[in-house]
Amino acid sequence: MQTSARAPPLKIPLVFRRTLHNYRVQIIYTYGGRGVPIWWDKNKAKLARFNNLTCVNLDPEATEQLAGLAQRAMSLQVTIQDGEVTFSNEHGLVALTPEPFA
Repeated sequence: MQTSARAPPLKIPLVFRRTLHNYRVQIIYTYGGRGVPIWWDKNKAKLARFNNLTCVNLDPEATEQLAGLAQRAMSLQVTIQDGEVTFSNEHGLVALTPEPFA
């Protein structure tokens, strides 16, 4: 059986559209891996009309590593420097480099 990486259609709910008009900055973070570029190509024209919206992609491997740091009672240290976000605790360190969509 063969599966295809099809992006679901973007239906911008009315609540989301109202939110985009009420706030100065809105950010969508994507972290889905192979399907994200397909989703972006399909929906960038719909999202381009919102001047206050930024879409940022996070590396799926790094987000999986970040999930590995999660614990019930956790304490994370976060450093933001030169476009990189570093999360650390006593169990490890994960660096993410958010990549804005063009």
